[in-house]
Amino acid sequence: MSAPKASVTSPKDKSYQGIVAMANRLVSARYAMTAIENHIVNAVIGKINADDEDFKDIEITVVEVAKSGKMSEKSKNTYEYVKEAASRVRQRTLRIQEEDGLLETSWFSSVKYYEGKGKMRFRFDPALKPYLLGLKQQFTTYFDRDLKGAKCSASFRFYGLIMEFSGSGRMTKKYYDLPELIATITEGGYERFYNFQKRVLDPAQKELKVLPHTRKYFDYEIVREGRKAVGLWIYAREKEPENLQMRLSAGEISEAEIVGKISPKTRELLAYYGVRLKDRDLAGLSEDDVLKSLNEGLEWVKRREKFGDPVRNVPAALATAIRKGFGKQTEFEKEAKGRAEEKHARQAALSKKRKDVETLVQRVKDDHWKFLNATIQATFKGLSKKEKTAILEKTQTRGAKFGPKVQKAIGAQDWENSLALSSRNLVMLEGPLKDETELTDISAFCEARKVEYGQEKEIFQSVLDALKN
Repeated sequence: MSAPKASVTSPKDKSYQGIVAMANRLVSARYAMTAIENHIVNAVIGKINADDEDFKDIEITVVEVAKSGKMSEKSKNTYEYVKEAASRVRQRTLRIQEEDGLLETSWFSSVKYYEGKGKMRFRFDPALKPYLLGLKQQFTTYFDRDLKGAKCSASFRFYGLIMEFSGSGRMTKKYYDLPELIATITEGGYERFYNFQKRVLDPAQKELKVLPHTRKYFDYEIVREGRKAVGLWIYAREKEPENLQMRLSAGEISEAEIVGKISPKTRELLAYYGVRLKDRDLAGLSEDDVLKSLNEGLEWVKRREKFGDPVRNVPAALATAIRKGFGKQTEFEKEAKGRAEEKHARQAALSKKRKDVETLVQRVKDDHWKFLNATIQATFKGLSKKEKTAILEKTQTRGAKFGPKVQKAIGAQDWENSLALSSRNLVMLEGPLKDETELTDISAFCEARKVEYGQEKEIFQSVLDALKN
């Protein structure tokens, strides 16, 4: 009896969506690959179905890889070049930081080459199962076509990183420790920042900006300590999104109702917004339903942003809008829901403003305390010995009880130690010192430094009122 055949996702499989989805820990794993190796990995990941519960053997063709990398599809050297690249990928080491330690593994447990057929079969290493299958939260998605034609290997890594932190719509920038970033992208291949900037950072930035299908690119700001570069602020920049109505008018997306079957164009559009849905979520929905619900979801996200209560996870919100059929709601239901959303958004904005005021009040108090201490100490140190003795005596007559070490320091007229021995002494000195100099009032302090806190005028006025009360 012959053995059962392994389940295979072939190059002609119609369920192939071309969505690259991986857990964020895998996105930020340490590894280095060439551009052609990245094209191979993305092509294989793109054939994983969202419903898969275990890894299947996945087949891709040399032509697919050649198209992704914009290489000659008819060249005799292309097959050998891709074959060698696939072999190198299998030997690459992935270092994934897990909660309880560092996992070292590889992309694939096996690669089979079909001589004369122009195709290869891959199986992912089992250790990658939690990072590629059953993804529910903290994962990154993009369309594998986004990086079509990419020649710079770092473009793949930076694209993954910016999609990771900006894909949900919550963040537009992220700080990266420079040594850690270099280790992540190049496995520590560059000791001098200048070389990393010239050969890795700038080429990736330039390429992501000019590639026709990328949805985002990045700018960066160097953080230095003295002359040494120690970190980077990476800013995700949006390219102009495609307009749904224009695509419908141009006939690129069909409005025909195809129950239980969504066209590749619409799947591509969902991938553009990072929306991942299983086939059972789409069962019974027409293509028109999906597009209308997606539009309603986008409008909902905009309304939340308008009322100061931005959606934390935009792709998840859009997926919910499609599953719940936002596009099928009546005008009355939409109006009622809109009023409820506006009320919720106003309450959330008010709650946030109150929290901002509380946080700023505490910060002002802390800053003023530090300033007051410094003022008292500087003022005290600037007095003559006679004045210092008089003030300390006046402090003691007001009930201040100094410990034996402080009293000994005062007796020896060791003013530096007498102040340093206890920070509470500064509070005791505040009253007597006002006889000699006018200390800054907290409200005046706050008014003089309001620019430093960078808050809205309305919020800052609330802070002043809270401090005065």
